[in-house]
Amino acid sequence: MKQIIAALIASIAFLTIGSPSYADTHMNNMKMNSMKVVHMCPKGKVWVNGYTNKMGKKVAGYCRKGH
Repeated sequence: MKQIIAALIASIAFLTIGSPSYADTHMNNMKMNSMKVVHMCPKGKVWVNGYTNKMGKKVAGYCRKGH
């Protein structure tokens, strides 16, 4: 029984890590916290929320150098 559970957990981990969504850089900067998304940036950087610039182009959120 333990071998079956271990195999099931291993296959779920393999499918999760190998999924295309983890290849997306933006997804690597997010962490799900119940129903809220928390953006994670490397040490020394801060998250900038997405916005629309003066020309009307939408800019996605990103990490930038902190203060």
